[in-house]
Amino acid sequence: MKNTRAFTLTELVVVVSIIAILSVIGFISYSDSINGARDSVRVNDIEKLQIDLKSHKQKEGSYPLPMNPINITNSGTIIYEGVLANGIISNILSNIPKDPRTNSGYWYSTTTNRQQFQIALTLENIDTPKALVKGDYKSVMKNLFPTLLLAVTANTDVNTNTQKFILDGGTFNLPYDIKGNVIANGTSLATIQAEPGVTIETGGNYFSCDDIYQAGRAMGSGTYQIVNTSGILVDTGCLMNY
Repeated sequence: MKNTRAFTLTELVVVVSIIAILSVIGFISYSDSINGARDSVRVNDIEKLQIDLKSHKQKEGSYPLPMNPINITNSGTIIYEGVLANGIISNILSNIPKDPRTNSGYWYSTTTNRQQFQIALTLENIDTPKALVKGDYKSVMKNLFPTLLLAVTANTDVNTNTQKFILDGGTFNLPYDIKGNVIANGTSLATIQAEPGVTIETGGNYFSCDDIYQAGRAMGSGTYQIVNTSGILVDTGCLMNY
């Protein structure tokens, strides 16, 4: 009669521990894969939306207004900000995608003359969220207005003390969190600008303050950046009047 050897308590503990460790590793890998898949959807969404928005502008002459926009002001309205949703009046944009996790619309802003735009979304980035901003907007006013998108929930005035800018690649002031809630923690613009990986669009192809004004890019008095005869961005003081 053969002897049957049973597992000792120590051996069982080792086996259970190994299975638990493998399960945790598998779960983390699965979660990372899901996060990455959702981020891929977001990137594809924002690329398609850019194409559709530009097609709309080509046909209609300007970008559409966001849904239920709030007004960003500085001596007059300078931005319309809201979300991209199916209620937008457009023959081009239809079945507008939403964030695959929060099921909320992506953030969208356009200048008051509706000639430039930005879209913003939050990438999960494997549990280290960061902002992704796309569009054709470039700032002309140094330090005051580096992006069209602001983490705000109501009409607001823009000035040099505004502390809720959304900047591409940043982890402060994300457009929304993983539950879809707006992020507006008041982090200083200087702190955001110093963050590694942050992208700030600056400088349009303007050669004088009058060019900026005629293009509808005036944002009040202050320091604007224009292109000099050498093709270099330089600071200039412009006193704009609406």
